[in-house]
Amino acid sequence: MDRQANREMARDALVALFAGFGSRRLISMKARVERRRRIDGSLARYELSLEKLGVEIFDGLAFDDANGFPSKGVRGCFTSHMTLMQECAASGKSMLVMEDDIHFEFDRITALRKAVPDLQKAEWDLVYLGYIDPATSGTPRLEHYEGGTIGGHFYGVTPEFARAVGDYMQSCTMRPRGDPEGGPMYRDGAFTMFRQRHPELTTKLAIPSLGGQFSSRSDLTPKNYQRWPLVGPILDKVYEAKAWLRR
Repeated sequence: MDRQANREMARDALVALFAGFGSRRLISMKARVERRRRIDGSLARYELSLEKLGVEIFDGLAFDDANGFPSKGVRGCFTSHMTLMQECAASGKSMLVMEDDIHFEFDRITALRKAVPDLQKAEWDLVYLGYIDPATSGTPRLEHYEGGTIGGHFYGVTPEFARAVGDYMQSCTMRPRGDPEGGPMYRDGAFTMFRQRHPELTTKLAIPSLGGQFSSRSDLTPKNYQRWPLVGPILDKVYEAKAWLRR
């Protein structure tokens, strides 16, 4: 099969994946234009864009203080995901959630579509499509999963799951950090602790991961030098060039 045919299959697979969700949201702070441009650059090879995929931008939340969270950035990330969970619950429709450092693995997305033609019929409450941990490989499939995960840059939820986890996350903000019931923490930890308390809710894992993360300046735990004048924009250009070379 030639390269053009492979791209058309990948395009169709990604379009079908996104279309299965009631809404598609990308968490991205307004100032991080380069990140959205990087995603659109990777999609352009497949004649796609965030707009064509029906993705709505959620302006990532920022705070002046950590208020018990590990950092201001972690608080912003946690609260952004919590807000989207609340929106999903109110809408009554499933939601696909992404962060703006998402790097799609197009070949894997194509392969999963062949193995699981209709993701929405796979009976899940939470589906992790892209993640950093656990490390997975092997035959493309969707697998029941009970362990913890790292990476909230590409996942889908039902409104029922969103309502319950959103309420839990809200309660975490009212308890002290380190509370055994869950306090201010990373989004990953909140989802894992909630799932441990609700084994009746089904989590599925796409194997292998359908999306990694681009290298970029961290909004969660930025290095001191990344805050220096001019350094941030220069680093953005370096990361953007590296992303272009990966296309």
